[in-house]
Amino acid sequence: LKNNISLLKLWLFRIAIFLLSVGIQVLRHKLHTSNIITGNFFALVLFFWLKNEFAYYKYNTSVALFEKMGKFSYSLYLCHGLIIIFISAYCTLNVFTYPLFILGTILISYVAYLALEYPSHKLAQRLTRKKTPVTEPK
Repeated sequence: LKNNISLLKLWLFRIAIFLLSVGIQVLRHKLHTSNIITGNFFALVLFFWLKNEFAYYKYNTSVALFEKMGKFSYSLYLCHGLIIIFISAYCTLNVFTYPLFILGTILISYVAYLALEYPSHKLAQRLTRKKTPVTEPK
């Protein structure tokens, strides 16, 4: 991977991917276009975008906040669906409540990480550090 990717080019790629995904959703819902057609095209475009992302971050540092959030990404994955169900039970999800969903997801996922995931990682590390007794050959 070459280091000739600028941050501007990367952001233009990201914006183009977002706009393309919106366009694909419009095609899907308005013209009833199959995901088989649009999905394959989108996957090809995603390949080139991710290739640029990997090339950029091979030689550049990422945002420290997102690196820290990566530690509890599995908790984010597990909690986001439950949180969207909870929030949508009390209010409609729209442009104004979406930031609440994002912040709530991050906060609750971090608490779940501290309460469940992190202690599990520590326990697994302690268990793997213990040496298993070696039995004498007979």
